[in-house]
Amino acid sequence: MDEMNGYSILADSYRTLVKRGKIDSKIADKYIRIYEFLAACDKDDICILADSSSFNDIIRGYVSLALDEAEVDEETKENVESQMYWIFDSHTSKDALRKLEKE
Repeated sequence: MDEMNGYSILADSYRTLVKRGKIDSKIADKYIRIYEFLAACDKDDICILADSSSFNDIIRGYVSLALDEAEVDEETKENVESQMYWIFDSHTSKDALRKLEKE
């Protein structure tokens, strides 16, 4: 195995859980497969995944949960949620990361 990163450590943790009988191998295999895939990805690969729109609904769900937890008013919540659709189409994941780096 190449250099260890957080994802390969997680995959190894699931392997250990299977060996110890703490988790069924059929369940662990899926996690191991995904974490091994992510371990092989660089930052650009992760951005490509995010830009694929595969996670848009999940991200919107997290934003909606955050808005509920922050107890923002309904008008603001609707405005933010509608902006999410436009932002996914007009900005890349690298744009979003650059935004976080500036803050």
